[in-house]
Amino acid sequence: MTITIGLVLTLLTLVALLYYWTFHPLNLLIYSSIKSKFSEKNNKIDYNTVDRFSKKSSSAYIIIPTFGNRKILIEKIKHLNILFKKDNEFYKIINKIIIVYSKPNDEILKNLVYIISKNYQEKYIILLEDTRRGKANAINMALRLIDNKFEKNKKYTVIVSDDDLFFNSAVIKEIINILSGDELLGVVSVAPEYNSAANIFYKLKRKIHSIEEKVCAPATIYGDLLAFKRDIISYLHEDSLAEDLQLCLRAITEGFRVKIIVKKVHENYPKTMRGILSRTRRTITGTFIEYQKSIKDIFSKRGLVCAYIYSSYMVSLLLLSPLLLLFLSTFGILIYNIVILIPQIFIFSKETNINITLFIMALVSLSLVTYYIYTSRKAEFLASITKFILALILGGIVSYFDIAKLLIRSKKSINFDKMWVNTK
Repeated sequence: MTITIGLVLTLLTLVALLYYWTFHPLNLLIYSSIKSKFSEKNNKIDYNTVDRFSKKSSSAYIIIPTFGNRKILIEKIKHLNILFKKDNEFYKIINKIIIVYSKPNDEILKNLVYIISKNYQEKYIILLEDTRRGKANAINMALRLIDNKFEKNKKYTVIVSDDDLFFNSAVIKEIINILSGDELLGVVSVAPEYNSAANIFYKLKRKIHSIEEKVCAPATIYGDLLAFKRDIISYLHEDSLAEDLQLCLRAITEGFRVKIIVKKVHENYPKTMRGILSRTRRTITGTFIEYQKSIKDIFSKRGLVCAYIYSSYMVSLLLLSPLLLLFLSTFGILIYNIVILIPQIFIFSKETNINITLFIMALVSLSLVTYYIYTSRKAEFLASITKFILALILGGIVSYFDIAKLLIRSKKSINFDKMWVNTK
């Protein structure tokens, strides 16, 4: 039973790896080439041109949802003031910056008001709410204010930025130009450009998303910094855990395209294992909920191919990371071989135990080194060590009980001579 579980787990992991990184993009390439060849509409549209249409958005608003004891918010506002000072064009195109502050900290709020009152007070609006109701609710609060007070025709660009993400003015101007320059475009998302070795993985992932863009839309977007056209998207569903994905799916359902651009932005990633696990859990849960709500609409309004892209991503969601694939493969191999390892650890000579220990240490080291190359984030590094150790323990427990059952049922001792590798 243990051998079967380990082998199946390993094979499924390898199939998922081959599917997402080979079969899926190959399908998209074939379809996009056929579509571009036989569709006149597609031939007339240059997806790389941002100045095709003369119609430009008259104004843009930045919404910054935040909550609680977020001291980084003060640094964010200081940074925006520097951008206003250095770039007059940026000052002109941004109508208002709306800060939606949930469960405000008195000291931070006091400092925030003081900084705003000293510089560019005319650009800022602070909205307060006593209870934290989520990012979607915060965005809706800001949209209602803009609609009622500034833009009743709803013809404006909305930029949503996390309070811990820092950007330069050129990034904002570019996403506004791209969005307002294409009538078929509904949402633009900014993906951070990584400078570490992890950039190899993200570049490959980005290429797959670029192919998805040509066919329908990327299967996922980055919510730390994104922009959308207000007149094509109404208020958000406030029970959402993945507001960025909700925006993406609703734009696609209405027939608009979604685009990802890669830019250098500074993202303050969680620095604790608890933070990274919490963020991962929220992302996975929110993604599945949003897909479950929207997949029928996507299929009925955008067709089978678009539904295929999103179904493919939803199935592959937990297997996108090369690190996780490595862990699953290693876990499968360990379970597959654990029937041999457990008896040797408890019964045989010190020499055999040393060899087995070195074997396990080599697997652990391989995983850790691979992950260190993959990313330098300490929180993820610690979380991955924990996952790997738990995987080893679980594999050992499962295999140990399987061996016990085997001994009881057969009422015979195992011929270990046939099970271990000769180490002499």
